[in-house]
Amino acid sequence: DVKASRELFAAPGGTSMIAVGADFRRESNTYTPSAIARAQGNVIAGDSAAEEPYDLARRSFGAFAEVAVPLTKTLELTGAVRGDHYSDIGSTTNFKLAGRWQPTQQVLVRGSFGTGFKAPSIAQVSNIHQLYGVTGGSYTCPFPASDAMARYCVPGSTQYNVFAEGTPNLKAEKSQQFTLGVRFEPSPMATIGVDYWSINLKDRISQLDESVVFGDPVRYRNLFTTYTDPTSGSTDLAILLKNANLGKSQTSGLDFDVALRFKTPVGQLTSQLLATYTLKNRYQRENGGAYFTDLGNFNDGGVTFRFLGRWINTLEYGKWTHSATVNYKSGYGDQFQSADDCLVSDANGDCVDIRREVKPYVTFDWQTVYQHNKNLKLSLGVLNLLDQDPPLSIKTVGGHQLGYDNRYTDPRGRTFYGRINYTFK
Repeated sequence: DVKASRELFAAPGGTSMIAVGADFRRESNTYTPSAIARAQGNVIAGDSAAEEPYDLARRSFGAFAEVAVPLTKTLELTGAVRGDHYSDIGSTTNFKLAGRWQPTQQVLVRGSFGTGFKAPSIAQVSNIHQLYGVTGGSYTCPFPASDAMARYCVPGSTQYNVFAEGTPNLKAEKSQQFTLGVRFEPSPMATIGVDYWSINLKDRISQLDESVVFGDPVRYRNLFTTYTDPTSGSTDLAILLKNANLGKSQTSGLDFDVALRFKTPVGQLTSQLLATYTLKNRYQRENGGAYFTDLGNFNDGGVTFRFLGRWINTLEYGKWTHSATVNYKSGYGDQFQSADDCLVSDANGDCVDIRREVKPYVTFDWQTVYQHNKNLKLSLGVLNLLDQDPPLSIKTVGGHQLGYDNRYTDPRGRTFYGRINYTFK
């Protein structure tokens, strides 16, 4: 990496600045499993996954320039441009324009617009084909008995093997971002900020969720394959979740930041609320296809929370700092369960369709810090002080845990921790 900056010229509001830079990268990834891991030789003691070796590498370089110009004492504009080249993806150029207007000491307005680029990883654009485990949910055979693929199905409802695979012609993700926000500081004791943000993504890189593949076997027939167990020799149905460009996604929301500061008889008290309210999150499963959403409802293996928030209260006096934090995730509609899968039945024993509501998840944390001197700091804390259980979820995809979703909650309950920091100077 090489970076440099300096004053550029005198502007009406002050001195303009310029920064330039360049970087070069070489990534390599080599995997050499043993013969046993590759299911060669003694397959009884080997790995049924039959790992495949690979040796991948690529080079990339980029350069950027950024200029900040204070047009007036209260208005500053910033422009930036960056070019990148990847040996396996190609070249791209992106920009960003931003503005900052502070008409008074108490009011600040800011905004930006720009484009973005995210190259797929070297594994995502490789020809690697590896067994990736099994489906999170259990499924009945998706093919009728007359279909040639039906003979590979396992009787009843079961988990099927999953293969993962790279896609050599995978495109990079491209995005457009827009932000506009305002901050108020009516007094040294209060700060209020609201920011609107919007992100439009093109050629989104991901994998179709297993439930989507099994739910429409005709449309996604090319993602069904077979797996032969090297130990037993049996061949069963499997699915192939390839990395792909799944079309566009559109996300927008509001970020809130409110901070209040008080002087109390025992010290300085600061109360801060940080929250995000998502207005829209919709995406395509394939280029040019229909839009779907997981905002407030479990879909395509996950959920986007409508509201996320943290309320942090900190009391500082002398060498002591006490913090109490409330963490909040809003509730959402759980994964839809069909009567055909018969996961849920009514009082008569009949299978039913159901999408139940997952309750909001609220936890309370505490931390006490003692700053003994400039070098030594001691911390003690408790996560989930009230020992709150994760809310019940009957999802069957997105991981193998049942009864809750471990991606969004913590099953450990009340957790104590301690930390000692010593800085050598």
